[in-house]
Amino acid sequence: MRCWRHDPLYDYWKYGWGLVFALIYLIGVVAFLRHAWRSRSEDVTYNWRRVVVLFLTIGLMIYLVFIVQV
Repeated sequence: MRCWRHDPLYDYWKYGWGLVFALIYLIGVVAFLRHAWRSRSEDVTYNWRRVVVLFLTIGLMIYLVFIVQV
């Protein structure tokens, strides 16, 4: 009996959802950067190290779970 995880159609669906989530993720990153650039003032400060780590972690998770399919 074959496991449903070894079905090629399952892999295509998972890869497709990975592309959808990656596109939403990239739109969110670009929107955040545009908003941060436009609203730069002395009152608003970002901890850029944490922002970069957060975005890299989310991007790595999407890549590993959906694209590489670990």
